[in-house]
This record gives sequence, structure tokens and C-alpha cells, in this order.
Amino acid sequence: MIVPGCKARAWIVATAESFAPFGRLLTAEGNQRLPIELYGSSVSVYRPATIEADVPIEWLLVESGMREFRAFWMERHMQIEQAFIPLIHPIVSIVARPGAELDNGVPAAHEMHAFVIPAGTGAQIYR
Repeated sequence: MIVPGCKARAWIVATAESFAPFGRLLTAEGNQRLPIELYGSSVSVYRPATIEADVPIEWLLVESGMREFRAFWMERHMQIEQAFIPLIHPIVSIVARPGAELDNGVPAAHEMHAFVIPAGTGAQIYR
């Protein structure tokens, strides 16, 4: 879906608190280490979030390169949550919270928020 004129108000680095209305950050920070001992103390396991879905879950691996800092498309997932986990470089994710005011069937421009998701931190977006 093309969203002409869609402009986020500001880009901020995502934190658990700032991203909470939109989804969950997938990071060890703020989560308790689970009592699972793999390879001694060299591997720590956390459960930062659960996944909610009405359909089977699949993982898609996307390799992205640098591109223009403009949003041309907007997606909305009604049956699943979606997660982005940048492994090497940070990404920008523009989101609207569930229940956001709509304009012609898409979230109104003033409802859009842009977050920089740091490399090594995932962001799970609510449906």
C-alpha cells in the first residue's frame, strides 16, 4: 500500500518504554535470565516475548541494503504479530499503535512513529 505524504514526526532510538504502545523489544535488557545451562555460562537464554497468531508462524530472512530514507509502503497484519531483528546494522521501523486513528483506511500521518532499532535488538510489532 503506497502512503503518499507519510512523514513520521521524529526518529528516536527504540527503548522498551518508548516502543511499548507498538510492540515489544526482543532483548535481554530488562528480562530475567532463564535457568537453562547451555555451554556453561557462555550462553544465556531469555524469554523477552511470546508470539501471538491465529495462523502458523514462519520466519522470513531478509537481507537489506542502504536505501533512501522514505517510506513508500505500509503493511498491516491482522492475524499475526511481526518481528524485525537487525543483526548487523540498525534499521528504521515506522509504526502506528493498535487502535490508531485511520485516514482512508490507513493510520493517519500524525499516528506514525519512527524508531531506530539498534543492531542486535529485535522489535516485535503488535497486530
